[in-house]
Amino acid sequence: MAAVRSWAENSGALETWLIGQRDPHIARAIEAMRSAPGDAWTIESLAQVARSSRSVFAERFRELVGESPSRYLTALRMEQAERLLGDERLSIAEAAHRLGYGSDAAFSRAFRRHAGESPASWRRRGPQARRALQPARALQLES
Repeated sequence: MAAVRSWAENSGALETWLIGQRDPHIARAIEAMRSAPGDAWTIESLAQVARSSRSVFAERFRELVGESPSRYLTALRMEQAERLLGDERLSIAEAAHRLGYGSDAAFSRAFRRHAGESPASWRRRGPQARRALQPARALQLES
């Protein structure tokens, strides 16, 4: 049971399922972003996935998720960035490309806003040092 819970929490499946219970259209858009975070998503393209108008989609998304689709997508990309940067075989440029950033500089700026340091610095810390920081960062996000 713990393995299923861990998979659901880490893959976003639980979140998508819960939102899907309230609005399957928004859940489709979330699933699309989760399955292809590097795509050039716009409010219009996400609204099409959700089979909704742009204004209704944006309003309903914010109501259910608690943030705009673009903020959600950025957070999702940064969550994926942490995983990709944990793979030493993957260059920072490749991670940036996979996540839809047009340049390493744009990716680095977004990651620095998210993590408080550059992708290269974050990667150099190593997995054990990063795990030690997670509880502290979670407390910062809650305040």
